[in-house]
This record gives sequence, C-alpha cells and structure tokens, in this order.
Amino acid sequence: MTGATGEKLDISLFKENNEPPSLKQAIAQFEQTYIADTLAKARTLKEAAEQLDIDISTLVRKKKRLNITSQ
Repeated sequence: MTGATGEKLDISLFKENNEPPSLKQAIAQFEQTYIADTLAKARTLKEAAEQLDIDISTLVRKKKRLNITSQ
C-alpha cells in the first residue's frame, strides 16, 4: 500500500497477537496519511480540498477526527 507520494505506508497496526488490523483501522491509517501528505504539499486548505476532491468542510472534519495537525 502506498501513500499520496508513492512511499510505503506503515501498516504497523498489528495487534499484540500479530493479527492484521481491521479494515476500519487500515482505512483510517491510509486516510490519515493521504490527507496529511496532501496538506503538506498544498498551500491552503482550499487547495488541499480541491486536490482531494472533497468539500473544505469535509476536510476540516476529517482533520479533526483523524487528529491531523498540519495546516
């Protein structure tokens, strides 16, 4: 699995018994990494939202829910 910049994502969400993460956990980590990468490259929230093809209010909600602090 790769992030927005093509680098491999850290899928170290394995539980203590070495089971893979749930789909919900894996999607949340991918979404967090992808949004954080996009925000790091964009000059504004509006630009990042446009690149992600989502509404700016959705981006703000996702930033809050996923604890993304950039921008």
